[in-house]
Parts: sequence; C-alpha cells; structure tokens
Amino acid sequence: MVSVIILTWNRKDDLIETITELLKSTYIYRNQDTPPSSPPLKRGGVGGMEIIVVDNGSDDGTDVAIRERFHNVIFKGLEKNIGIAGYNVGMKMAKGEYIVLLDSDSYPDRNAIERMVNIFESDCQIGVVAFDIHKPSAFSPQLSVSTKPFDLKKVRDIYGYNGAGVGIKRECLKKAGYLFEPYFLYFNEQDHAFRILNTGYKIKSHPEVVVYHRSSAISRPTSSAPYFYTRNLLWLIWRFYPIRYALISTIMLFFYASLSTLQQGTDIYIKAIFDAIKGFTMILSKREVIDTRIIKNARIPIRWAFTAYK
Repeated sequence: MVSVIILTWNRKDDLIETITELLKSTYIYRNQDTPPSSPPLKRGGVGGMEIIVVDNGSDDGTDVAIRERFHNVIFKGLEKNIGIAGYNVGMKMAKGEYIVLLDSDSYPDRNAIERMVNIFESDCQIGVVAFDIHKPSAFSPQLSVSTKPFDLKKVRDIYGYNGAGVGIKRECLKKAGYLFEPYFLYFNEQDHAFRILNTGYKIKSHPEVVVYHRSSAISRPTSSAPYFYTRNLLWLIWRFYPIRYALISTIMLFFYASLSTLQQGTDIYIKAIFDAIKGFTMILSKREVIDTRIIKNARIPIRWAFTAYK
C-alpha cells in the first residue's frame, strides 16, 4: 500500500487537476472502504494506493468539489491553515508502507510511484526517494509509460528533498519523526532530511522518477516567502550546524539580511530575525548536530533567501 498525501489551501482547480493526473498512475488505485468506479491498472496483482487530501481551511469550495468529484479520495478538512503541519495530519492517517507527499499543484508521472517502490525495495536502508522535479509542457507530461527497463543503477545519493514530490518509508518516519511544525512552511523539508540522515537512512533520487510541478495561478502573499525563509533558515542553522559552522553562517545571514533591508527598502528580514531569536530557546531544546559532511553536500546557500524574492 502506498499512501499519497496532498496538502491544499484555496487551490481547488489545481487540486482537481493533480488528483485527475494521479489517478492515471500505473500503480493500483484502491481505497480500503470503496472500490474504484473504473478498473485500475494493475501492478503485478499486489500493492495499492490510497489518496488523502488534507485541506488547510480553504474557503473556495474545495471540500464540496473534491467530495462530489472523487468518491474514493479520503478528505480531511481542517478548521484553519496550519501550514506544513497538515502533512503530519495526513501521514498519521495513512495506512501505507510508503507515503508520498505532493503539493496541490504537483503530480507524479504515471510510472513514478511504481518506480519509487522499486527503488525502496532494492535497499532496506533507503528511507526517502525524492522525485525529480519537472515543469509540465505540451510535450512532456505523462510520457514515461513505456516498456523500457527501469535502470536502478541511475539511483544516486542526495542530501535533501523537495516537498512537491517525495516518497518516505513509514519505518523511517518512526525513527526520524514527522515534519517540524513550528516552521509553518519553507525549510521543513531540509530539517526533515537532516533528521532522516542522522538516523542512518539514505535519501535517493532517480532522473526517471518524475513529478510535474506547475506554477499555480493562485499566488501567496509576497511577504510570506522572504519572512519564512529568513526565520526558518536561522532555525535550521541553530538546530543542526556544529557551533563553528552555526556562528559563521549566522554572521553571514545577518550581513545579507542587513544589506537586503537597505537595498529592498523593507523591514521583513529584520522582523524575521527578531522572531527567530524569540524562538531560540525552543530551537535549542531540539538541537541535533549534523555531520559537517552532510552540511557540505546539502549545499544550502545563505544568500539565496535574500535574492529569490525581491
């Protein structure tokens, strides 16, 4: 059983498209309570897939649209937007041995979930399979259904993952824990990846395990991204970096935040820093130092948070 968790907030049309594409998967679609309305494609007569939508308090009619259109989808409506904690709600509901996380505006290639399972079953130390993120086009979506053998030799080690498409082994979650909810959004994936790697599990990727991530027409408040990136990057540094690395990275972040404040004429970075400091004691209580080799391989650029959202 594979459980697919889709987190959404006011993206009804994107979500409908995501589920529609997901149901084209070569993996079996099977809900424990209600049989699918049309015969699913079989994968060797074993396995199965459940779809769980967690709605972060949408007010655009998402609940009605999904319940009416997709009777086999498990829908969990929340009273308010709790950010990435919604994924944790879904993962705790999930029955699958493997759990796939998707954004409401991303969907896996038809073969992606089947290939993901093959990678997991090739090595018991693999805790995460990160999907390769692509932008869909008129020529690329859903073209990977073929008879060409899937080459496991192309699997490679990585040191983080993108939440637009990732598979996580349930046993790995038991050891590394769920997503760290205080982040709300952004850098939660890297935090989770660090904890997963610290347990001894591997994170793998394969260029033919693809997820398509659209650019949703429903945008988020422009100030939220730089705020959360700045605050959460500080928390990530303080939580995982050895003291020397943490000190150097903090000084660099303060410098770029000051420079960007002057260049962009905004106080959002200063507010983020002050809020990060307010949470310092909480983060320190969760401190879990990561090996410097992992930090170097993860290659998290400090300056990126201040240049991506001018």
